[in-house]
Amino acid sequence: MDEALAASRALVVEMLDDADSRSAFETAARLPPGRSLRTLAGPERFERVASRLSARYGLPAAATERLTPWAAYLTLSQPPRPQGEIVDAALQRIARQRGLPVVPLETAREQIASIAAVQTGHMLALLEAQARRHDETIAAIDTLLARYLEEDLDGMLQNEELALRDEPALRPAYSDLFEQILVRRSARMVERMRPRLERGGAFVAIGALHLHGEQGVLALLERAGWQVRRVERQRR
Repeated sequence: MDEALAASRALVVEMLDDADSRSAFETAARLPPGRSLRTLAGPERFERVASRLSARYGLPAAATERLTPWAAYLTLSQPPRPQGEIVDAALQRIARQRGLPVVPLETAREQIASIAAVQTGHMLALLEAQARRHDETIAAIDTLLARYLEEDLDGMLQNEELALRDEPALRPAYSDLFEQILVRRSARMVERMRPRLERGGAFVAIGALHLHGEQGVLALLERAGWQVRRVERQRR
């Protein structure tokens, strides 16, 4: 990977990892005055979510009240304690140190709009399940990492769909979520990365789940006439 990045003329990523992007997410994650997550979710569902966020992430109930459903869901989807530098952030840091242009495929506002487009009822159902099954969710992160290191895209997607095996009623909610944050965004990314690919010298780094399936980035590129070849990782 280091050799490929060194030979590239630009690093192409999903979104810039910078202060403006983080600020946009922090602002969008808060409900407007007069609205609360307790009201949207209902008292019982809210208490379950608030209890998890307090015990695992140290977030006071008053702060949870202000969160949008999607922000609470994304928080519960992450490990409570940092597990090292995120790959995307590390690549951007290295590229900047080398003077390599970092080109985003999306803005922070576009990413926010994608997750916010999930129907509120669906997101609340996903949030409740995430709080109820949080131990399983956190354990699944280790499995997801192992599948990533094994370059097992099928296994990664199956890992993401674990909840559906026990709770098929969540299928419409997950379908909505995947449509908004994977399918539609993958199509947008392909459209925007094509000019960079045509110029050559682009190192593209995006989430692995965007690569999978007939509606994933690799299949979309092939249908657009590109040749896609897997490069085996050198194992030590």
